[in-house]
Amino acid sequence: MESPEGWDALTASLAVVSLDQADTAWAFIVTQGLVSDGPEDRLTFLRLLKEEMEREPITGPSIALRLADAMRRGGMTRPAAHLPDPWARKSKVLLASNPCYRTKRP
Repeated sequence: MESPEGWDALTASLAVVSLDQADTAWAFIVTQGLVSDGPEDRLTFLRLLKEEMEREPITGPSIALRLADAMRRGGMTRPAAHLPDPWARKSKVLLASNPCYRTKRP
């Protein structure tokens, strides 16, 4: 796995939210303004997530980084997604501050 020190906001958010709850994960990154929320974007996210989840377990980058990279390649990210969030410090605070996301992994 990559070092969390180099995570950007999208990767960090995907790392702290429960990807097993795809709708909640999608809402978490959309409400932060990290990704576009057009008609096909949610469906693309769900497809990319399913593809990445089916690749588990593999060595190398985390599922969060692989998913974030796939979303970048797909043109889904907004500028805020690329801001640094080392060790997911900001993402953890955002996750903990919203009661909708309280069932997520540590």
